[in-house]
Amino acid sequence: MEIRSVASSSRDSRAAAEEIAAGLSDLAPDLVFAFLSHHHGPEFSEVTEVLSEAFPAASFVGCTAESVIGPDREIEEGPGLSVWAANLPGVESRSFHLKQEDLESIETPEAFRDRIGIGPEKNPCFIVLPDPYTIDVDRFLKRMDEAYPGAVLVGGAASGGAQPGENRLFLDDATTEEGLIGVALTGNLALSPVVSQGC
Repeated sequence: MEIRSVASSSRDSRAAAEEIAAGLSDLAPDLVFAFLSHHHGPEFSEVTEVLSEAFPAASFVGCTAESVIGPDREIEEGPGLSVWAANLPGVESRSFHLKQEDLESIETPEAFRDRIGIGPEKNPCFIVLPDPYTIDVDRFLKRMDEAYPGAVLVGGAASGGAQPGENRLFLDDATTEEGLIGVALTGNLALSPVVSQGC
């Protein structure tokens, strides 16, 4: 298992993504998380296209952020792109996207597990990135507790937007303005939560 992070403060979106890709060129990641400041928006396509092409075999997940942090610095009040990439032998990942209507329409833990696409017998752990303006995070967590009792779940909220529709969530080759994205991980992995105080 190998995990790395790289950050760029380049104002040029394509240059920032290419800088990240070059910094991880000798890693073959299975999972890539990207965090982008709104300076790279509003559609962020240059960044997501470069990173998706650079790591075609990886599950690609990310969101917008007010500020980003890399291995040796935090980038605030300016263009920022930070990527966390992991090579995870023996680990399977399954990404998913949920909307508010999913939380309201799915009535049983069994149906919720079907929507996520993985059963509790695999002992999954989860990393999730919600948009706080467009999904009820407390309701999501309750549904997860019912569907996956005792499962480890970590993550953080997309930020930088001031109202619904301003944040972005990235999942593989898709970009969305609402809901929650996440990755379920199973196999040779133990996930330990660490609480980081937000500002």
